[in-house]
Amino acid sequence: MDQPLDIAVIGCGLGGAAMTALLQAKGFNACVFEQAPSFGPVGAGIHLTPNLMNVLHDLDLQNQLVEKGFTPASFTSRCGATADVLFELPLASHMSVQYGASYITIRRSDFHDALVSRIAPDSIHYAKQLNSIEQGSEDVKLGFADGSQQRARLVIAADGVFSKIRSALFDPTPPTFAGQAAYRAIVDASKLPHAPLDDLTKWWDGERFVISYYLDNDRKNYYFVAGFPEPDWPADRGWQEGSRDELLEQFHGFHPHVRAL
Repeated sequence: MDQPLDIAVIGCGLGGAAMTALLQAKGFNACVFEQAPSFGPVGAGIHLTPNLMNVLHDLDLQNQLVEKGFTPASFTSRCGATADVLFELPLASHMSVQYGASYITIRRSDFHDALVSRIAPDSIHYAKQLNSIEQGSEDVKLGFADGSQQRARLVIAADGVFSKIRSALFDPTPPTFAGQAAYRAIVDASKLPHAPLDDLTKWWDGERFVISYYLDNDRKNYYFVAGFPEPDWPADRGWQEGSRDELLEQFHGFHPHVRAL
């Protein structure tokens, strides 16, 4: 077994990658343990708000992310059925002045790549699925599925909704489904049947909504997430297959621009 680390982060998703990079930037001896064998272009789109962008100042990532992502002019809310504007929040001309940083939209994988680039490569341990955690008198012993072990003085759980650490520390009750599911996809913007009405739109209709926006400054990739009420969900699944027919049925009363998307 290796000598104890100062800090072990379990999980190198967005939260774990950001935590590890920021700890290392402040001089801490931190390593991260990721169950996947490697990183790939998973996930869809994400908003990076000014408060987050200001945190990333310590990693010198602001300019890189602004260049890679998209800076929408505004966040526009529209009626799902009629497309009438309900509210409009200025972004590009407002956020940097008021909050000192941009508001951008970007691929999750591009954001993740940027965070990982700020972690010392030899401190990322892949294919490390956590199996056990044991509190000792001076440190914590971690056991992984490959048979390896690691001790650490501090362990940070960033292993997601099915967290092994949370289950070890507390009642291992499965997550409670909130009653809302969503479809999401990235599409080639050149194939959109209609030009988007706004840079960033949220379409509302009762308990259903669609959020859509560009993901890059070249406006090549367009993202949407379509949320709707769902009565039930398997307790052990983070996602499951859907169908185009179900998606269209869930949003049958929405504006033609939304259904075409």
